Amino acid sequence: MFIPKSNGKQRPLGIPVIVDRALQARVKNALEPEWEARFEPKSYGFRPGRGCHDAIEAIYQVVKGRDPKRLWVLDADLAAAFDRIDHDHLLNELGTFPARGLVRDWLTAGVIGKGQFAPTEEGTPQGGVISPLLLNVALHGMEQAAGVRYFRRSRGGIETAPDRPVLVRYADDLVALCHSREHAEQVKARLAAWLVPRGLVFNEDKTRIVHVGETGFDFLGFNVRRYHNKLVLIKPSPGGRETHPEKAAHRAACPTRVQRRRSAQEAHPDHPRVGRLLPDRGVERGVLRARRLHVEADLPVGASPPRANPTQHQISTRLWAFYRWCADTTIPELHRLAATIQAWWPPIEAFILTGITNAASEGINRLIKLEARNAFGFRNPINQRLRSRCASIRAALRPAKPG
Repeated sequence: MFIPKSNGKQRPLGIPVIVDRALQARVKNALEPEWEARFEPKSYGFRPGRGCHDAIEAIYQVVKGRDPKRLWVLDADLAAAFDRIDHDHLLNELGTFPARGLVRDWLTAGVIGKGQFAPTEEGTPQGGVISPLLLNVALHGMEQAAGVRYFRRSRGGIETAPDRPVLVRYADDLVALCHSREHAEQVKARLAAWLVPRGLVFNEDKTRIVHVGETGFDFLGFNVRRYHNKLVLIKPSPGGRETHPEKAAHRAACPTRVQRRRSAQEAHPDHPRVGRLLPDRGVERGVLRARRLHVEADLPVGASPPRANPTQHQISTRLWAFYRWCADTTIPELHRLAATIQAWWPPIEAFILTGITNAASEGINRLIKLEARNAFGFRNPINQRLRSRCASIRAALRPAKPG
């Protein structure tokens, strides 16, 4: 059978019969422990206890930091790796394994598609239980061929030698992190020669040499790139988001919190901070209600709107008193703090109208504390006076205990 690929081509799957699948599982359970003890440290595909995120973490550990040494990447892909593995080389790698004859029979069994028989002179069928393990066996030794060397640290564990590349492989997808473009080209040449006896070649359409800080690269559905020569950002690759139309339709039908904030921000451009502050739709409705009440009553900015209960009125009054205290002083930092509170006043008023909740107290406390830290720092003597004012506002924000 064939399944569609993201590039429009078809991927052939060879599904063994039930008896062969059971036998392949038994052979895999016997062969895997031997090779798990021999596999290379940076091989992550189809291995127990390892996955895609482990490979991404290994890449992040290399490219992070202020001055990483390996920023040139050989982003390589093998052309039809499962379909072109050389049988003789693979069987030689298995050596004297007791079920070597069974593996040879599975490799040369052929396939039946659309009622016609086709021999399999090379490759291992995708869809077989043992096929991923056989691919890892065939590609074992790639790190050594690329020039990777390890040394044991005094505190335990192993580490790549400083003058050597780092090769991270997931099945037939691999990246080699090198010191320069010339280094990456040398690694590519060595690997190309190493792949020939195994019947494999690079897919030149998908193989390229890039710089992490310029264009970045895609690996296992993630995009890895350094921004401003210091920030490593790993995010889903743009191409991987469109490969599943059903997921894309579900994502469009269920907007995320960020999308809801952006829509609120676009709907009310006169309040650019609204979308950044609001945590959910309930507070968005509170903002709209606060603005509507202010417009209907024609109130000044600091006045409490009608229909507010005594507790809400007290919070609004005390918070506005704090604003007036900041605005009346002769300290420039307090004037900037007052300007910030005035700019955030509609969302704050919405918090008050929505109710005394954890979101309300956290939102207002965060506003005051962060702006106070930006204005004074931690060691300024006036910060203690401002802290006491913040404490009085926090006391007013706490809901009254029943009884």
